[in-house]
Amino acid sequence: VRDPAVRELMTKVKVEVPPELSAEVVRGKVPQIAAPIFMEMRLRDGRSIKRRIDYYRGDPNRPLTDDDVAEKFRDCAATVLKPDRIETVLDIMINIERLDDTARLVALTVP
Repeated sequence: VRDPAVRELMTKVKVEVPPELSAEVVRGKVPQIAAPIFMEMRLRDGRSIKRRIDYYRGDPNRPLTDDDVAEKFRDCAATVLKPDRIETVLDIMINIERLDDTARLVALTVP
């Protein structure tokens, strides 16, 4: 969200909850997290692209790949750790079952 391009895009996004979906969620008939998302993009040339998304990325029905998780870790860790340290921590975490002592891992995560 700190990226200027993302911030600009955020100003162009409008979120609407259809009344019928909202009512079902409120009544507990549909768990909010499981509710489908209907996305519509209106392009400058007037065209409209519509998609239904049943499961968010990371849902058990649409799990993240190992590469997705690693990339998310890199992105989040970049706000507090240097790149070389990020890769070291990531390598340790990928092989955590072989780790005898967590002291090194903890020390590496301190900015």
